[in-house]
Amino acid sequence: GGFRPGEQVCINYGEERSNDALLQYYGFVEEDNPHDTYELELLQHLDAEASAAGEALRVTLGRGGPDEASMATLRDFLADDEER
Repeated sequence: GGFRPGEQVCINYGEERSNDALLQYYGFVEEDNPHDTYELELLQHLDAEASAAGEALRVTLGRGGPDEASMATLRDFLADDEER
């Protein structure tokens, strides 16, 4: 079937799209989009030798800062022996 004149048509833009993807593919962004996050690989900036050896330190950042898992990873990485 097709659509009748004046019939409402709904479009599904998919699940969990960042504002970058929405803007690139559909031409709009959502205010307060919970999926508007970025993954960063930080180890290359903090420990080039470990990064070159294949280790990674990835964090996910959203509008409110790093998520809980990323914060735990960062705390562990930055802690000294007494804090561990």
